[in-house]
Amino acid sequence: MAYRTSTARAEGYPSLGFAWYALICLVLCYFMYFVDRNILTLLVAPVRRDLGINDSQMGILQGYSFSVLNGLMAIPFGWYADRKSRRAVLVFSLALWGLSTIASGFTTSFTQLMFTRMGLGIGEAGLMPAAFSLISDYFPKAQRGRAVGVFGIGGFGGIGLSYLIGGAVLAAFRGVDTVSLPVVGTTSLWHAAFMVVGLITLVLAAMTATVREPPRHDTTKEAIADGEPFFRYFQQHWLAFTLVMGGYICLGFCAIGWFAWLPTYFIREFKMAPIAAGVQVGTVTTISGVLGAVAGGYIADWMARRGLRGGKLLTLTVMFVMWIPCALGLWLSNDPLLSLLCVFVFTFMDGIGFMQYGNVVQEMFPPHLRARSIAAWAVCSSTLSYGLGPLAFGLATDYVFGASGLRSAISLVSMPVILLGLALSWWGRKPYDRARHASDPSVGVDIEWAAAARPLAAAARSS
Repeated sequence: MAYRTSTARAEGYPSLGFAWYALICLVLCYFMYFVDRNILTLLVAPVRRDLGINDSQMGILQGYSFSVLNGLMAIPFGWYADRKSRRAVLVFSLALWGLSTIASGFTTSFTQLMFTRMGLGIGEAGLMPAAFSLISDYFPKAQRGRAVGVFGIGGFGGIGLSYLIGGAVLAAFRGVDTVSLPVVGTTSLWHAAFMVVGLITLVLAAMTATVREPPRHDTTKEAIADGEPFFRYFQQHWLAFTLVMGGYICLGFCAIGWFAWLPTYFIREFKMAPIAAGVQVGTVTTISGVLGAVAGGYIADWMARRGLRGGKLLTLTVMFVMWIPCALGLWLSNDPLLSLLCVFVFTFMDGIGFMQYGNVVQEMFPPHLRARSIAAWAVCSSTLSYGLGPLAFGLATDYVFGASGLRSAISLVSMPVILLGLALSWWGRKPYDRARHASDPSVGVDIEWAAAARPLAAAARSS
């Protein structure tokens, strides 16, 4: 495809049409990433009934069953994406997680469903390392915040649509326990839902194969082959990575935990029909998440232009501040409309704070380590937050608050994690600025302010 000769495009970036076509494909990939993962959330009741499982086991299915391998497999995917074709990583990942989702539609036990969810986790591990690396080569630095914000539309749209799909299935087949599908024959509704969304993912894999691999920017083949090794660079900036990742781990714990249990929360607390819960929660999270992701992109680019201390990491700090009244409001609310308002604000701020993680993490590492930096994030998030969040809320209802205490489980388990995330993201600003300046001296960093933290970092290394 032709290259434009204007400013950023003249520097070797693909044409605007090429870049946006690729970004749309990535948005759709991210969309199905969450649809396939979260379709289970509104189907808790029929799955529990048919498989005979409790909330803790459901928490495992919604979390650790796929999150552990999802994090670990991001490492080889990231390594390959930094050296070879990122498009190949995407196509393979989509095909694998689509087939795994279809396989979930044939399961008849907790163990079988757990293994198919593990396959889903392995397949989805390739998306983030490849996607964020591609975005960095499709768009120049000044536009990456907005590009990542648009990419986030797929994530929050996928979360919301998974609720809406579940609600639509229940509405369309109200009072019907089984459905007849071509080739498959008669099966339950929740089995059919897995099969359909898995098939859509396979179609998307074919579409993604039409995306061209862009040239790599800000790096060379020599840098890829002979550049500073990942772990050596990590050792030099471990404090920044630890504090920043700690903040994002807290984010993932709360966000994934909330999204996994919100439909069930409205069903149990306000006696909503599953259909109504799916439609209302899906609509609110889709609108607020998409708005937050797009707004967060513009806010992040504005922060970068202003040279604010902490740069785009400040989006995470602001998010945690606004999450505090959301958790308290959900705990104290006896009104479904007020609870939905809390969910709206929570998801809007999640869009602002979460979707910039790709930019934030990549800015701490040299260009030839981009995909592996996202893989390192995936390992930490998947093993320490994405799996633990849904499980922690399930354990809290089974062993502390009871099935009727999901309101307390969500709010009271979240609050200390929110406060910890706020502290980590605030304290992480200086080491983060030092790391991104070391990665790219041309970025606008208050060097004198960031250097003031060097004695603390030196003392930590020597201890």
